[in-house]
Amino acid sequence: MASYATESRQPGYAEQNPDRWWDALRLAMSEMLSRPSMRGADVVALGLTGQMHSAVFLDAAGVPIRSALMWSDGRAEAEAAEIEQRIPRHELVARTGNRSNVSFNGTQDHVGRHHEPEIFARTRWIVQPRMPCGRV
Repeated sequence: MASYATESRQPGYAEQNPDRWWDALRLAMSEMLSRPSMRGADVVALGLTGQMHSAVFLDAAGVPIRSALMWSDGRAEAEAAEIEQRIPRHELVARTGNRSNVSFNGTQDHVGRHHEPEIFARTRWIVQPRMPCGRV
């Protein structure tokens, strides 16, 4: 088992470095396969936990260019309110099934656009850290 920290530079901030996710996976796999009684051929399934909607900002090469904004990051209150000013809540819920919320990617996208324009200018994609379902 391996873990990684959630960073909070200010109250309400919650970020994780996506590189640490891969480091933790590699460490856990290495530890598992280093057991004397374990062989790679003996592994029939892997269990991975995922996360809720978080925003990973990627450049044109698909490389993360900042720490991921976690679902628990609360800095997008103004952006959530702005979305509901532009699109009435009832219409937004009818379109998306949800009201505007600080933890959704639409508001986290605005955090990048409004507060980190130099990073946002380099952003090609904003993706979510999702784990595949089914057998590995």
